[in-house]
Amino acid sequence: QQYRIVESKWMESAKHLAFASYGEVFFSPIYKSLLFDTGSLGKRKEIGIISNGVLFTEEYFQMLKERYAKISSVSISVDAACEETYQVVRGGNWKKLNENLINLATHRRNGEIESIKLTFVTQMCNITEIYDFIKYARELGVDRVMFQKIHWSEDMTMEEFQEIFSITDAQGVLKEEAVEVLAKAELNDPLVDWFQLYEYILYAK
Repeated sequence: QQYRIVESKWMESAKHLAFASYGEVFFSPIYKSLLFDTGSLGKRKEIGIISNGVLFTEEYFQMLKERYAKISSVSISVDAACEETYQVVRGGNWKKLNENLINLATHRRNGEIESIKLTFVTQMCNITEIYDFIKYARELGVDRVMFQKIHWSEDMTMEEFQEIFSITDAQGVLKEEAVEVLAKAELNDPLVDWFQLYEYILYAK
């Protein structure tokens, strides 16, 4: 299927392309083929990247820069503010992630990326780190942080999800530990998009 997409050349005329919300864009051979096999028609117009950041090296950045006229947005899923928690929630290479984020932030300051957003899927094991995460993002110099809540998936039982992961109980009520954390949230911070936590923050306050 990817060969049919590449050969059709419709991506060459698209105003904006976005890669990728399912799977890691710099790991999947299919995604990389679609992303980088731009043919001989010159640069594509605009790209937005969604990644976990661990594989988003300088080499891949330069490949994007060569093939796209504009890197409009970069969204990196982080979900932690320290290595210990990162190993629990994502299991990736925290040191490499930080190296790549610092590098991307430098390109942002140089005007080579229009915006960088860090995302944080909130669950009981990382909720106490949300303010450290905001501080970390501010120090990096990114444009936005966005908070989501964890949703049930088929790799866990509903009982495990509600007891271990979810910030709400089986009745959908915010857990007391989460109330204590979210009650301290600053709703007017221009860096922060509370997104799926917004209603919970109002309840906590």
